[in-house]
Amino acid sequence: MAIVLFTLSLAGCSGTGKGTPESQVYWINSLKVPCVGAGPMHCLQIQKNEMIDPKAWSSFYGNIKGFEFEPGYLYKILVNEKQLSPEEVPADAPSVEYTLVKVLKKVQDKRLILNDTWMLKGMEGNPLDRYPGYENLESPQIEIKVVEMQYAGSDGCNRVIGGLIAVDESEIKFGVGAGTRKACPNMEIPDRFNRLIQQVKSYRVERGHLFLFDADGKELFEFVKTD
Repeated sequence: MAIVLFTLSLAGCSGTGKGTPESQVYWINSLKVPCVGAGPMHCLQIQKNEMIDPKAWSSFYGNIKGFEFEPGYLYKILVNEKQLSPEEVPADAPSVEYTLVKVLKKVQDKRLILNDTWMLKGMEGNPLDRYPGYENLESPQIEIKVVEMQYAGSDGCNRVIGGLIAVDESEIKFGVGAGTRKACPNMEIPDRFNRLIQQVKSYRVERGHLFLFDADGKELFEFVKTD
């Protein structure tokens, strides 16, 4: 089952009065992100949806007592939220105290294997040097950012940037990209690149190579890691 389809097995439990902790289920994303509180810092990303929505993460500026975060894992945890009375709250401190009750699920985020810059090696089973004008183009490449749900790169002529519609352990869908509009002497590779990227539905990573496939399992792209 894909990571993004995990469903919650516990609903929040209401407290019985003021100051009584309320139990909530949190999803914790696999990487922290830059954020600004009293100063620049890195925050957990959380959501309380019944299913993980890749676009619904929000920065969490507080601290969850008893929770030890390990990057690279998705967490489903049960947290007590205790509303503190004003006299308990120091100046500029949070008015809610968060305490870990239980780790319900900890799963390695296999999507993070995509987080890299990938150089295009071939399209539709053909090496790039089979296409006219290849020697006059920049090397087409793509950088995938799973946490931000974005991609960026070059089609060999123009810079492109766009959003990822969906990513799980085997499926990936690229949104329509925007970019520069330079005209190059031969546009066959850039035009084909931009047309095929919209047809990608799944992927496989194998020995530093990224293969992207259409809905029928036909190979559309082969990339290689730039590292």
